[in-house]
Amino acid sequence: MVAGLSRRVESPLALEREVAAQVTRVVPADLWCALTIDPETGNISGGFHDEGLPYERLGRLTEIEQQETDPDVLTMRELVSSGVTARTLAQATGGDLARSHRFRDVLSPSGIRHEVRVAFRAADGRVWGAMVLMRGTDLPDFTRRELALVSALSQGVADGLRRATVLSGGPPAQDDGPGLVLCRVGETAVPDHVSASARRLLDEIDDGRLGDLPYTLASLVHAAHRRAGAPHRVRIRTRAGRWLTAHAERLGEASVSVILEATRPQEIMELLADAYRLTGRERQIAALAGRGLTNKEIGSTLFLSAFTVQDHLKAVFTKTGTRSRSELAALLHGHPTPRE
Repeated sequence: MVAGLSRRVESPLALEREVAAQVTRVVPADLWCALTIDPETGNISGGFHDEGLPYERLGRLTEIEQQETDPDVLTMRELVSSGVTARTLAQATGGDLARSHRFRDVLSPSGIRHEVRVAFRAADGRVWGAMVLMRGTDLPDFTRRELALVSALSQGVADGLRRATVLSGGPPAQDDGPGLVLCRVGETAVPDHVSASARRLLDEIDDGRLGDLPYTLASLVHAAHRRAGAPHRVRIRTRAGRWLTAHAERLGEASVSVILEATRPQEIMELLADAYRLTGRERQIAALAGRGLTNKEIGSTLFLSAFTVQDHLKAVFTKTGTRSRSELAALLHGHPTPRE
C-alpha cells in the first residue's frame, strides 16, 4: 500500500494524509494529525492538523510538549528518541491518565480519552514522521492488534517519506538573505517583528498556523524558550520543494529570535544521501564526483583504485536513479533533473 502511495503523492505530508485515510478505515479514530520530522535534529518540520484537536487547544499542547520542568509523558521528543514505534497514552501512564498534563489540559477538555502516537521509523532508527490517532469516550482504547497493525506500517511509511522528500525537489530559492523573526512567548508565540525576507520565507512553509506562525516554528520557539542554551534547529521543506533551516535562540525571559535561511548545500547533500541510503564510502565518492573530480583523482584522494571508485559510482547511480555525474550533483544539491 505505502509503496504505491509514495509513487503517486507530491510531498511527505500528502503521503501521510493518504496513509491516514487508509489506516483510519481499519483503526477508527475521531481525530488525527500527521507530522514530518527532521531525521537529524528530531524536531517537527511540518504538519497537518485540520483533522486534529481544536485550534484553541494547540497553543497549550505546544507548551506542554516542550516543558523541561515536570515534563509530560510520551512527548513527541520522547517518542522520537525512545526507539518505540507505537504507544498509547494509557501504556505511557500505567493507566493513570491524570498523570499526563496533555490529557488533563488538552485531550480531556476536547472530549478525547484515548491517544496513540506512532513514529515512522526507518531501519536505521531515524524518524521521518509521526501520526497521532485519538478517540473519544464512545470508542474503546486502541487494542494490541491495532498497535501491531500501525507498527507494521512504520518502516514502510518512513521509506515512503524518504522518497517523497527527495522526489519533491524544486528550483533553488532566490537568495535575498536570512530572515529574522522576534517572538514574545507566553502560552503562544507572538511575533513582534518579522523582516520582509522572513515574511516571504514564512509564506512558503506548508504547515498549519498557530497564531501568526507555522506550527513547526511555534514548536521550535517554545523549545528554545523552555530549554535555553541548547541548539534549536530544524530543516523545513517548503511547498515549492525548497529547503530552509530555522535557528531559534532564547534572548530573555520571554523573548526568542528565529533566523530563517536557505539550507546549506552540504546539509542538503547529507540529508539526501541519507534518504538514498548511501554508505559512508559512497557519500564520499558522490561528493567528490559532484565537485568534478575524475575517478583517478577521487582514488588518489581516498587511496582507492580507479576501478573501485567506478564500482562505487555505479552503486550510487543505481540507488539514486541518476545517469551521470551532473545529474548526481544536481540531485544531491536538492535540484533533481526532470526526466523526459
